[in-house]
Amino acid sequence: MRTVPRRTHNLPGRFGIGLQARLNSTRLPRKALLPLAGEPSLIYALRRLARIPADIYGLLTDGESFEELYALGNNEGFIVCKGSTNDVLSRYASFVEEFRLDFVIRATGDNPLVFIDHLPRLIDAFVNHKADYGVTTFLPYGAGIELIRGSALTRAHQEASSSYDREHVCPYIYSEDRGFRIIEVTADTVYQGPHLRITLDSPEDYVYLQKLFRVPKIARSTSDRELITQILGVS
Repeated sequence: MRTVPRRTHNLPGRFGIGLQARLNSTRLPRKALLPLAGEPSLIYALRRLARIPADIYGLLTDGESFEELYALGNNEGFIVCKGSTNDVLSRYASFVEEFRLDFVIRATGDNPLVFIDHLPRLIDAFVNHKADYGVTTFLPYGAGIELIRGSALTRAHQEASSSYDREHVCPYIYSEDRGFRIIEVTADTVYQGPHLRITLDSPEDYVYLQKLFRVPKIARSTSDRELITQILGVS
């Protein structure tokens, strides 16, 4: 097991990274294990998220996927947590409760090229506005993450009743005025690319990502500025 170094972050409390992934997707089954440049696609999300300073790193999956994803997450220093298949909100609420988290990053295994260099600005705005939910806008589709207060996830878990809200985790928090404090931060120009789609949700997405990952600098990139430059060069 690779140890993810616990580094200092700027959030006033315990901070966890929660990456959701499962293998029984209907549109693109077993997409978390589809190879990109010789590695399972999920590896890239795990490794990019591990660069974010945090107190705990969790791979949140379901019972059917747990055994196959356990080694993958564990080897990258993530605690692998098993929960409901469709009630993903309950996975995050359990993550918050078990590890006493005050703040959580929500990311999905669909996004092997998740951007993280924009996060310091989002965290600063989140803290300054005492927000419950924050997101960076104008990133490529498939590059984003959500920053959520643990108490907001707990409340959403207690109150949300629709299957849509429970599967997609955060709409209950931001879709209506329920008293949650929402913050949106516009991405710096160098990270913007809302016309780009770099997620992995369909066979067509996989074909495109295979094309991107043939560029060595994309597969190995540790800089989002370099990454988007390379993506624009291919697109």
